Amino acid sequence: MEMARAPNLSAQLEGFTRLPRSRQAGLVVGAAAILGIIIAVLLWSQQPSYAPLFTGLESKEAGEVAQVLEQEGIPYEVDSGAGRIDIPASDVHQTRIKLAAQGLPSGGYDGFEIMKQNEGFGVSQFMEQARYQRALEGELARSIMSMGTVEQARVHLAMPKDSVFIRDRKEPKASIVVHVGSGGSFSDEQVQAVTNLVASAIPALEADKVSVVNQSGELLSGRERDPEAAEDERQFNYVRRLERAYASRIENILQPVVGRDGVRAQVTAEVDFTETERTQELFNPDTAAVRSRQESRSTQRDGDAAGVPGSLSNEPPGAATAPEEVNPGEGGNGNGDSGQVVREDSTVNYELDRTITHSSTPAGALKRLSVAVVVDHEQTTNEAGEEVTVPRDEAEVQRIESLVRDAVGFDPGRGDSVNVVSASFAPGDDPTRVPWWEQPWVWDIAKQVVGAALVIFLILGVLRPVLRNLAQPPSHEPSEEEEDEAMAELERQKAQMQEELEREIQVADYETNLQTAKTLAQQDPKRVAQVVKSWIGSEE
Repeated sequence: MEMARAPNLSAQLEGFTRLPRSRQAGLVVGAAAILGIIIAVLLWSQQPSYAPLFTGLESKEAGEVAQVLEQEGIPYEVDSGAGRIDIPASDVHQTRIKLAAQGLPSGGYDGFEIMKQNEGFGVSQFMEQARYQRALEGELARSIMSMGTVEQARVHLAMPKDSVFIRDRKEPKASIVVHVGSGGSFSDEQVQAVTNLVASAIPALEADKVSVVNQSGELLSGRERDPEAAEDERQFNYVRRLERAYASRIENILQPVVGRDGVRAQVTAEVDFTETERTQELFNPDTAAVRSRQESRSTQRDGDAAGVPGSLSNEPPGAATAPEEVNPGEGGNGNGDSGQVVREDSTVNYELDRTITHSSTPAGALKRLSVAVVVDHEQTTNEAGEEVTVPRDEAEVQRIESLVRDAVGFDPGRGDSVNVVSASFAPGDDPTRVPWWEQPWVWDIAKQVVGAALVIFLILGVLRPVLRNLAQPPSHEPSEEEEDEAMAELERQKAQMQEELEREIQVADYETNLQTAKTLAQQDPKRVAQVVKSWIGSEE
């Protein structure tokens, strides 16, 4: 077989040498280009797919991460404009773990680790205080950036020097700049949380001395808000938290029964934010009791002196007329004692049973609950062994409804309502599951397949036809007689073409002379007439 290939190769070389020089140069350039394309395709197919390791890195952070990647021997690509570092997709998770163990990326801010740096001897107290303040600012910025909606944060502290004189003391202040991600928001509760966080970390720093600004330059702290709007927002958030708590309670109790993704619950709560106070006092006359009793008795005779002491009271009384009869008991005791008056007084105090009730209804009382629960159909296997979904029977739906009623504290007196429905859920995508066509190994295999296909096409579709044409010998070798006849035919055609060319030249000369004669006749007709006469005389 090797002997068969040798004549073929020699025929290709012979065919290549018979070609003109320009065509040989074109073939050489084309072959070199095809070879370069094949090498580039092979390198591209062997190159792994890259995925972002980190994005939004500062130049310092990117340099630190790149240095570690070089030490680990991991290939990487840096996009300085976006602050992104890409590495092979198969090494992303493992590399992140290694970098996290080394504290990278540091978030762009140095914390108390800078206090471990050895600055040498001769460092002033001012420099030490500045390093401590910078470390404290970095730690606070890291804490603020740990919030979900904050991408970047900067903290500036104004910490005056302590003074022994009270009138010279100044209060510390703080300024915070937060960069909220696109689509995110920084609520007033988060602003208050950040303010209290920073105020609690700095001694003698009051919360009202902390200013919070977002990336748009909008002041977030210390804003004057409408009290009614703030109260409405507070009530709205309270209702939403209450509804989420009830819905979470329902899902937690039903998930073990119908599956993690087999239940959806929504709760609508009607809350009364009216605050009322009432005081009630009740008396029970049937349980009266004697609290105190007071009795007095006095006796007075007519002959006894009476009145105010003085001269008038000491004068004898005037003449009196005695009645003929004296009734017993009138003015006496019935035994003949006349002129005697007896008086008796009695005072009794009763203690009644009194009940005082003071009731206060706080704001946020639950008035009514409306609960809607949807459970997925039951998964079962049919006779053919296929998994199908069938509606849940009425008894099971009733049991689920009973569980929901007990979970939310159903109260028919409030007008609560619970509705449980069994329905087939539409298949949804798992957010944690990556489609197979987005897997890194799929793209690696696809690149290798495409590269191999291109190489095969270039070899079989381009190089092979060219080499085959070069290896083919001429279809017919002419003999000597045929060559002589061809040469004679060429000479004949050459002579014929030369005759035709001379005839065309003569015609062209005749036309030129005629045009010249016409021009001379127009310019000098007398001279032309003399020439014509001379021609006629010479012919005679």
